Amino acid sequence: MLNKIKFIVVFISFLVGCKSKKEFIESAKKDQMKSAAPVAIKDTTFLKLLNESDFVFNEISINGKLAISFENDEQKSNITFRIKKDSVIWLSIRAIAGIEIIRASITQDSIYFINRLEKEYSIKPFSFIYSITGVHLQFSQLQALLLGNSNSWLNSSNITNDSIGGYKMSLSENVCLNFKIDDKINKIDALKAVNLADSKMLELRYLKFQKLNSKYLPTEIICTAITNKQLKFELGYDKFTFDENMNYPFTIPAKYKHVE
Repeated sequence: MLNKIKFIVVFISFLVGCKSKKEFIESAKKDQMKSAAPVAIKDTTFLKLLNESDFVFNEISINGKLAISFENDEQKSNITFRIKKDSVIWLSIRAIAGIEIIRASITQDSIYFINRLEKEYSIKPFSFIYSITGVHLQFSQLQALLLGNSNSWLNSSNITNDSIGGYKMSLSENVCLNFKIDDKINKIDALKAVNLADSKMLELRYLKFQKLNSKYLPTEIICTAITNKQLKFELGYDKFTFDENMNYPFTIPAKYKHVE
């Protein structure tokens, strides 16, 4: 039980405290400097192939494993995602023994958390994602990241070659995105978004993919978020179910305490 409580402390403490950890970002800024001499893209065929390789769904459920590394500590759990396209991302994080620790529901405008161990709940605007990732994600982009899709990210008029074998684009005035493609399956296998103004970074690596219905879905993802702390998520997807009628239960018990 101590490890379960520790997991909650680690997870929640990261969510509520986010300033900036500049020492981690300096190397990322240097990487941006290295690739600051873009080469205009003439052939955008690869973008068409990327979009065509996106996994198309209405509803999907994913069971897997989650490991969170935080301040030299690692906690492992089971996780279930359910996504209703462009509507809701529902997730349940459970201890290895099967006891639910956290339940969350993410919609286009809000994020709802239930902390089962502490009998608490929290409601945040969707923009709260920025305090974790340092990038102003839209719901469709978060959804795409979880599934390894790319069409919510890429704008052909804004993409250039970088000088280190990948591509570069601006997500906003202060946020640069670098990404690389696995040409064999036409999927992005690595991306890094750096907020140069706020010294925050979000990096994802898609290590393995599985072919389902002629499309590829990631089965191993490493996500590193750097703000005032460094937090690493390792996701392993074990089972996919899609295009079935699914439920997204989320009821806050009356006795639970609201926390900001």
